Amino acid sequence: MTRLLLTLPLLALAACATAGNEPEGLVDNPVYQALGSPSWQLAIGDDIALRLGHDHFDGDGGPLVAAIYRYPRTLARDWEGVRRWHSTTGGGSNIVIEARPGPCTSPGGYQFEDNVRVTQGSRVLTGCGGRLIRGGQD
Repeated sequence: MTRLLLTLPLLALAACATAGNEPEGLVDNPVYQALGSPSWQLAIGDDIALRLGHDHFDGDGGPLVAAIYRYPRTLARDWEGVRRWHSTTGGGSNIVIEARPGPCTSPGGYQFEDNVRVTQGSRVLTGCGGRLIRGGQD
């Protein structure tokens, strides 16, 4: 049931996304998900996946993905009330995910339990994640 509650609003927020673009499809066994604007999605499961941009179709009708970055899964660490994941690829690329408790409202009007900040190299993304607290606008 929790997975369904996370999936429905995340699908609705990916307005420009194509079918099959739901965040939990990024990883096996998702345990945490987040999203933000402009158009990024994060899923933590058997590994960590960050999708930047959204799917679109090439001239032949085939789907293209702007970019998906994968990192080895690490366990979250709690420090001063902030849940944090830090992972590094074998090539030295880093990602840090911070989930701060507190209501976060997405552009679609969905309210989630966490404010999320993702740092990937010099890129900083902000958005919402965790459990859905309240549904979006009617």
